[in-house]
Amino acid sequence: MTEETSLRAFIAVDIGPEVRKSLGELQERLKRTRADVRWVRPEGIHLTLRFLGNISAADLAKLEPVLAAAVAGHAPAELSVAGWGTFPNPRRPRVIWVGLPGAEEKVGGVAEALEKNLIAAGLGPADKPWKPHLTVGRVQSAKGVDALLKALAEEGDQVYGRIRADRLTLFQSRLQRGGAVYTVLKEVPFASTG
Repeated sequence: MTEETSLRAFIAVDIGPEVRKSLGELQERLKRTRADVRWVRPEGIHLTLRFLGNISAADLAKLEPVLAAAVAGHAPAELSVAGWGTFPNPRRPRVIWVGLPGAEEKVGGVAEALEKNLIAAGLGPADKPWKPHLTVGRVQSAKGVDALLKALAEEGDQVYGRIRADRLTLFQSRLQRGGAVYTVLKEVPFASTG
């Protein structure tokens, strides 16, 4: 597939400007550790429900009904942005993330329906199970990791704000020298159950 006939895409819930600002402030505090981390630009932080990778124009056309079916019967949800963690684990951190306590219960049904509908539409299964988190940085080497983990521990269960999960957004991701640039292709609001 050529670049002209495909695009890189993912489906996410937007986190809003207040949470982005708060996470940017967290990153500034963590940068003081001088750890070798590639920080995600705050405007690029989203609650990703499914990374699609490169998809064709034909597959792109299938996504609107898939998104609509995934949100059918699901009311908007308020999510707290709090706590932190690492993937795969604190002994060998590769990804630094901020948590969303209760997100699995509040929007897990949407994520599950989305996965089921994407598979039914022929877009294949996700490469790993969905775990709600907001990636704030990717560790590049062991340099400064101990100081970084200490700084994170000092953050504790700090609350970085709240987001309203009320729509799924299909984003196009264009990789550029300064980082990925995201373009909204489609937004589908959650249906109200009331």
